[in-house]
Amino acid sequence: MSTVTAVEPQWLAESGSVFYTIKEKGYGRQTKESTQKEKTKQMELEQAIHADRERQIREAEEGKRRERLKTSANSALARIATPGFGKASPRSMMGGGATPKPRRGMGF
Repeated sequence: MSTVTAVEPQWLAESGSVFYTIKEKGYGRQTKESTQKEKTKQMELEQAIHADRERQIREAEEGKRRERLKTSANSALARIATPGFGKASPRSMMGGGATPKPRRGMGF
């Protein structure tokens, strides 16, 4: 009874990590560190660009909002419409008061 099984190096590294490690050729400690530093710098640069872009978008939206508030604060369209209140409401025309009906429960 003979059985042949192919053993992949990744299996040895996973199951016996105390005894086995996988080394990559041409990829030493110095090149790993320099590559890692380059990747870190690149990620920091991308993060700074992204934060700056979001800041610009927020500032533009805030400027638009301020301009809208300046122009629309004095206009008649800026008033808040509340149903049941005001001069033209059906209750006031029928002689009823402008106070709303009190709510009693959750409606269950």
